[in-house]
Formats: sequence, C-alpha cells, structure tokens
Amino acid sequence: MNELWDQDLSARAFAAIGDAAPQIRVMDGGYELTRVGPTKAQPHLVSATLVLDRQLQPIRQIMRVRNGEGVQELRFVQANFECRPSRSVPDAVFSPESELLSPAGRDRRSSAARARNLLADNSAQLAELEIAVLYQLHLLGADTGLPIEVLRSPDGRVRVSGMVATDTLKQSIDTRLGGLAGHALLDLRILSSGELKVPIGRPQRSMSVEAYEVAQPGFAADARIRAKFAATGLSGQRLDAAVEQFSRDALQHAQRALQHAYALDRLGSSISPAELRTMRLTARQQWTGMVNGHAAGLDTELRSLYGQLAEILPAGAEPAAVNKETMRIDDPVQFATIAGRLVRQVRDLNRQTGEFFTSSGKTLSDTNLNASVRTIMDTIPLQQAEDVAAFALRLGRLGIDQKNSAQTR
Repeated sequence: MNELWDQDLSARAFAAIGDAAPQIRVMDGGYELTRVGPTKAQPHLVSATLVLDRQLQPIRQIMRVRNGEGVQELRFVQANFECRPSRSVPDAVFSPESELLSPAGRDRRSSAARARNLLADNSAQLAELEIAVLYQLHLLGADTGLPIEVLRSPDGRVRVSGMVATDTLKQSIDTRLGGLAGHALLDLRILSSGELKVPIGRPQRSMSVEAYEVAQPGFAADARIRAKFAATGLSGQRLDAAVEQFSRDALQHAQRALQHAYALDRLGSSISPAELRTMRLTARQQWTGMVNGHAAGLDTELRSLYGQLAEILPAGAEPAAVNKETMRIDDPVQFATIAGRLVRQVRDLNRQTGEFFTSSGKTLSDTNLNASVRTIMDTIPLQQAEDVAAFALRLGRLGIDQKNSAQTR
C-alpha cells in the first residue's frame, strides 16, 4: 500500500497502471477515466478512476485495492484549483498514445534505457535528436507546464506526443521540429485541444468535484495578509483584490518552480552520461543551456516565494534560515540523482504552499501561523537550486574551453 501512495495525481501515473485503454465517460465539467480489474502493474487492483477537467488537468483519482484485510480505497485529491491555460499545469503529462507506458513507465530512465539497449548503434544520433527536440520546445516556452512527452521508442525513433492549447502553437512545434537534422526519425503526435476527440456516451450522473478558490475567505494566511495591506491604507474591494493577488502570486511562484524542477529532472534522466560525453558540442551546449535556464528560473521563483513569505512574518521576527544543504555536483550522474531529489522537494513545497494559501475554511493562531510560515520557508531548497546552476555553469565553461581548443588545433 505504501508504494501506491508514492505517485503523482497525473495522467502519466494513471496510464502506468495498465496497458489497456481505460473506459472514458464525458461528465459535466470534464472527463472520467476508469480501469476495472487487476493489471500487470497492479495485480490487486479492483478499480481505478481518474477525473479530469475540460483542460485535462487531473482533479481526483480513486483507487480500490484488495489486500489481506479486504478492499481498501485510496483517494488522491487536488489541493487547490485555479482556472488557467493548460500550459500552466505543472505535473501532468497527457499522451493519447500510451503504449510505451509499461508498469515501469513511471521511471523515464527505464524506458529510455530500454530504447538505448535496443538501438546501441544509433543511440548517439537519437540522443542528439532528443536534445534538439527539447531545445526547440524550450525556445518556444513549451518544455514546462505543457503535457508533452519526449521519449525514444523501441523502433528507433524519438516520439513527441501530447497536447497543446492552440492550433498556432501546434503548428509552430511541427515547423520547428520538422526542420531539425534527423527529423525523419521523429514520430510527432502533438494534438491541439480542438483536435481531441472523446467518445460521447449516454448521460450519467456526474461526480461532485470540490474546488478551493483563493478569493474565498478563510485560508490560513488571510488575516495576516489583510493586516499587511490594511496598514498601507487599502480597504474594501481594493483590499480584497490585493489579498487575492498576493496569494495568487505565491501559488504561481510555487507552481512555476515545480515546472522548472520537472524540466531539470527530465534533462537529468533522459540522457546517459556516456551519451552526453560522446554527442557533438552543439548538442552538449543545448543541454547545458537548458539546465542553466531552468536552474535560473527555479532559483528566481523560489526566491520570490521566500520573499513573499518573509513579508507576512510579524515585525521584528527573524526570517527562517535558508536551507543550506549543499550538494556538490561534479558529473551528470550526480546531477540526475540530485535533480530527482530536487523535484520531490519542490513538489512538497508546492503542496505546502497550496494548503497555506488556498481556502480550507481554517484559520490559525498567530503562533501556529508563524510556525507554518517558517516551516515552508525552511522547505524552500534555495541552496540546492544554486548548486544545480553552478553545475550548469561549470559545464558551460568546459564546453567553451573544448570549442576553443578544437579551433586552435
């Protein structure tokens, strides 16, 4: 049962439960995907249901699992909700084609490693093509927050699958990737939201969905933030708007930090150290540039969130100490390990921030509120983000030295 709790509320995690396509039902406000019976990945599964909204963002997942004590039910529920474009979803990777998601599909390194074993003769070419694809998505701002998967498939191709919000962005991605060297090895399966076709079944009773809104009074930090802005002379609707915006900013900093952390984890897990060493300088520079960009973005978002939390500590209170757990990174293997650890830390931070800044109907005493603020601030991995950025900087300098050496020879 403990292993079942260690998963994301995402389409990727749901797809990894089994190979067969789930039953899809259209409901008010979204879609419901259901698997019934045991699978290879979950032999004790009774049923699993995933609820998506109209933008395909997961809202809730319910799993019923049989064990020695009978049937137990596990519920994964979205802690906060905000109507935003689909590109802002930080943790969902939705692919209409999920045959590559085997029971081990949750681990991108496993699927990539299998592809590399089958295609050792052209692994370097596929590795460079995978980096080139990610780099073009990075230039378009489509490598974070969008449900796009980039994987090497067993048939010796790089599959790019998922969904984007508009036909314009889809066309831009198709054009950029179609112009890459080796584009013949690409398997493009990008859909726009308008192209998604879901079978319409007979109307059924819809499931109720709970959503928490920032604008609804009662979240933990509401009174403290109101006092902060009231002291500047704001009142009435202007005060309400300032409180709401402050909370939204904090939530967005946490969500964008998570997007950058996921991007770093993907960069660390998709390419092996041997491939990184043997690929051409241009590809290495692209990989390093993406690591550097996402590390800088992560650092910016974390520092902004830290600053906001410091603003709502009482006057004269000492801010929480910055997390100084240093993680020296000297090679891509260490980077992959630390990027995986970092994404888990930021995921926990995003959850804590969501619980703190969204409405739950609960208020906290000043003592408990201060303790909660300090706990979140202490969770922010600022030093770890700096360590990743320092690693990217060292790699970048190494690439420049190698380029100058080659030109000299």
